[in-house]
Amino acid sequence: MSSRILRFFTGESCFSRLLRLALVLFVIAGMAIWSIRAFSNPDRLVLLFFSLRGLRYWIFPITGFIIAVLLAGHYTRDLYELPSLRLGIRYLFSVVFGLGIPSLKIDRDQIDTDSTKINLLERVGGPGYLNILPGYLVLLENPKGPSNVYGAGDHYVSRREWIHAIANLEDQHGYIDSRTATTKDGIEVIVREIRYQYRLWPSRRQGEYVPRSPREPFPYSIQSMRNYIYNRNVTPLGVTSLTTALDLIVDGVITDFVYEHQFDYLTSPQFGIDPREEIRRKFQTQTIKSRFHNLGIELLWVDIGHFDVADEIWQKRVETWSAKWIGQAMLYRNEGEAQRLTAHRQALAEGRADALEDLVHTLNDARLKEIPMDQLRNLVLLYTAQILDEMGDKKKDKSNSSGSLPSPRKT
Repeated sequence: MSSRILRFFTGESCFSRLLRLALVLFVIAGMAIWSIRAFSNPDRLVLLFFSLRGLRYWIFPITGFIIAVLLAGHYTRDLYELPSLRLGIRYLFSVVFGLGIPSLKIDRDQIDTDSTKINLLERVGGPGYLNILPGYLVLLENPKGPSNVYGAGDHYVSRREWIHAIANLEDQHGYIDSRTATTKDGIEVIVREIRYQYRLWPSRRQGEYVPRSPREPFPYSIQSMRNYIYNRNVTPLGVTSLTTALDLIVDGVITDFVYEHQFDYLTSPQFGIDPREEIRRKFQTQTIKSRFHNLGIELLWVDIGHFDVADEIWQKRVETWSAKWIGQAMLYRNEGEAQRLTAHRQALAEGRADALEDLVHTLNDARLKEIPMDQLRNLVLLYTAQILDEMGDKKKDKSNSSGSLPSPRKT
């Protein structure tokens, strides 16, 4: 019996609302009949009940009903912090009698209503009707926690429910302007213009994720929607927004990679090494995917952006690189110059050897007695001068070994 009485006062069916309205009208009419019987002739009850002369007997019950409605409307306005008494009375009538039940249209990730009006379904909660367009998802709560998740279509919201969050099922874009990280060798790197795309995790069917199709353009998962709303960190400033939570994950993967490698590995990698591709592969690991999945999000792609450093650091880096290349160029130049001198001296030695060989053959073929003494003396002096000349070149090479290389002599 008590459950039936409770359903009568709290039920939301059309029959329960009509019964409550009939009960109110019955009470008002009963009070009017009691007034007629108490203050007039009971034999004229029917005549007075349906005539203008009997209106005075309706004043007190109707006045009492109006006062009760005003008091209840004032209490409702104060309870839900509504700006006017009219809204409090309207909500009261929609809950008790089902009159003036509000409706709400969900579009473009916001509640599509006139900005000059207040929608009770948005401000207070049910009862009401939701018109959700394709591409959007609405999470409802009740006093015990999350109650329902509704996709596209028309849905009824009970008086114990209210709209907690709205999610967009379309592909969303994220953007991080810049982040600063320090490399393994202590150089501060600025990662600029990081972009990524994400969406809500789709539902599963037979163990596989449901792809998008013309019949089901926006598949969704109820659990992903709950993760999307409830699996966020709480800070002293409140619940962390989804954008902030996703930025922290993307930023963490990139900055951790920067911390683990040196500056040259990021900005001037060797052949066959692609640090940007390594970062992308990190986003495909199961650990990072699970972090996104805990937020109900599927990462579609990510653009790493580009690496940058401060101007003074870049200038020092250019000087270091230039010193390295200048040193290598000087080494190659000195090696070439040394090879040239070696070849030059080898050619001179081979020439002298040929000349001495010719001289020996000539002396062997000629008779020494027939050569005049002065010619023989001049020949010996000539080769002595060449030997002294060669010794002088060696001394000059030793003196120039710490400085610039000598220019080749003409012979």
